[in-house]
Amino acid sequence: MKWSGVIFSWLALAGLLLWAARSVWEMLQRARDDEGAHRKISLDQILHSREGFLCLWALVLLLVFSSLSHKEPRYVMPVAPPLFLLAGAGLSVLLKGRGTLARIAGTTVLAGVLCWSFWPILQRFETGFIDHSVSEEMRVADYMNKNLPPATILYSNLEYPTFAYYTNFKVNDLPEESDDLYWSLNNLPADGVLIAYTRYPGYHPPLPTPAWLDANPHFRRLQEFPTMVLYQYRAQPWR
Repeated sequence: MKWSGVIFSWLALAGLLLWAARSVWEMLQRARDDEGAHRKISLDQILHSREGFLCLWALVLLLVFSSLSHKEPRYVMPVAPPLFLLAGAGLSVLLKGRGTLARIAGTTVLAGVLCWSFWPILQRFETGFIDHSVSEEMRVADYMNKNLPPATILYSNLEYPTFAYYTNFKVNDLPEESDDLYWSLNNLPADGVLIAYTRYPGYHPPLPTPAWLDANPHFRRLQEFPTMVLYQYRAQPWR
């Protein structure tokens, strides 16, 4: 899951592992001591029901995210609250040692890793909280809004929600996988404009490749940008 390292830091993942390990350990302890098990269930019933609700919350959202045909890291952000709460419950294990020295050591370790994790992002707080920079998608959308006919149909397999938001055109999304993508490009339903990325994070290189599009007589370069190229598509070949 590529999104796990983007939305959830290693510290959050470590907290989830600690929470899972603690839960397994408590279940084993209950299984070994029937009398103790009855006491723990009565004393920790509220806590366990809350954690069970958080697990169900996270599981449902993960299933919904997994069912989406197009996945972007930002789509899984709603699952962050329950997972962060469970991770916090796991990290709290470091503060609950039986002895004073164990608690002091756990607190020191937790404080150290938190400082080490947050230190690299302190520079972000030195700048404004609102990013006023203009992304390339916004520049490309502005170009298309000013230069393309109103009835133009756009085709894109990356960032198509962004172009649908910034433009006034109908946007048809294309598959990301190579076989399905190239089949779709050979069977586009109508003339239009294809947005093809030449550089995109996580794709080396992103598809479709400019070489394939340049060799296809149905596509012709319309406008070039630093990380993408606009191709005009016609059902009747250009040449």
